[in-house]
Amino acid sequence: MDEPLDPYLELGVPRTASAAEITNAHYHLVRLSHPDTRPPTAYAAASDAALIRVMAPYTFLNDPVRRHHYDRHHPEPSPRPHHHLPPPLVWTGHRPPDSIRVTPVRWH
Repeated sequence: MDEPLDPYLELGVPRTASAAEITNAHYHLVRLSHPDTRPPTAYAAASDAALIRVMAPYTFLNDPVRRHHYDRHHPEPSPRPHHHLPPPLVWTGHRPPDSIRVTPVRWH
């Protein structure tokens, strides 16, 4: 079995997550792919592989010593550079009224 690239990414939690948040994320992901809770489908092998991919990072991050060692020796990856977005649109027209007056509709 391949070792996951980043156990935090596999569980979908930030590195600052508490043990309870890690456990909650693990339970949520296990529930999605566990054989007792998923509908029987033709993709059972893929769901079993997904279950294994969830179990391995949790057993790793659940141990405080292993987690501390991982955090110390694997720095957080740098964020991806964002594409330059155009500046937000700024209203340059007439100033809208402070209050809107509503009057009855006249039918002609």
